[in-house]
Amino acid sequence: MIRLSNLCLVCLAVAGASLQARAATVAIEPVRDGTLYESATGDLANGAGDYLFSGTTAGVELRRAVFAFDVADALPAGSTVTSVTLTLQMSKTIAGDTPSTLHRLTADWGEGASDAPGFEGSGTTAEADDATWVHRFYDTSQWTTPGGDFAAVASATQTVGGALGPYDWGSTTAMVADVQGWLDAPASNFGWILLGDESTSGTAKQFISRENADTAKRPLLTIEYSAGAEPDADFNADGQVDGADFLAWQQGFGIAAGALPSQGDADGNGAVDAADLAAWQGQYGVVTPPVAVVPEPSAAALATLAALAMLSRRRSLRV
Repeated sequence: MIRLSNLCLVCLAVAGASLQARAATVAIEPVRDGTLYESATGDLANGAGDYLFSGTTAGVELRRAVFAFDVADALPAGSTVTSVTLTLQMSKTIAGDTPSTLHRLTADWGEGASDAPGFEGSGTTAEADDATWVHRFYDTSQWTTPGGDFAAVASATQTVGGALGPYDWGSTTAMVADVQGWLDAPASNFGWILLGDESTSGTAKQFISRENADTAKRPLLTIEYSAGAEPDADFNADGQVDGADFLAWQQGFGIAAGALPSQGDADGNGAVDAADLAAWQGQYGVVTPPVAVVPEPSAAALATLAALAMLSRRRSLRV
């Protein structure tokens, strides 16, 4: 019976640990995308078009696709990103296998209302705020380097063949780092740029954009993450979120770094601010045993088994 008790306690500990692991997956579309069409004047764009392009045309003109995702809106603050995959639907090409590299953009850019006709491979006249070969925002802000400002080292590489359909980039360590950085510092989120084979002509690939009517084929970023701990507004750890906890927050309000939970830091970021007050407001009136974990059914069964085993052990020891 003692062995059974120990085994049950181990099972209970594992169950408790699994309850605190809040893994989740989210899939999001871009909030903006477009194509940079090589042009000395930077007056070509396709901000609202149905397609994106990367690679080199038969006329030896470069195309580069750009897209950005609102990671901070999709994931809880404090989450840890564990896997990232970008899926693009390739819809037209005259080339076979070509490498396509994904690079993190280092400057902000826009998406205007330009909408190229036909297959959209040549672009159309740029409109206000469009990203072009020369401009980040047409025609007021320019890239430091024509063709886009981006990290030299690729975050991911994929061989895109002649077969139409979906292609995935990732997950890679660099892509995970990119998305984690965008979550932690949203102001640094400028998205990625996709470069095709630019060493020879006729390598261009056409991809479905976020504006395309075929919603199932739009660009998709799939993120796996582990959410951070829920904010805890029971600052005095008495098992109840009440007025005493508000007073603790009030006294600690304004601490910018190094704050303790007892000083009103609900989210564990070291600062006592409005976010901690919001956590208190959301949890006001909650009564729970201090440091308690509410088990799911499977964990509850293990807990019951462990409790019965412990009780049996105590009885056997008394005898």
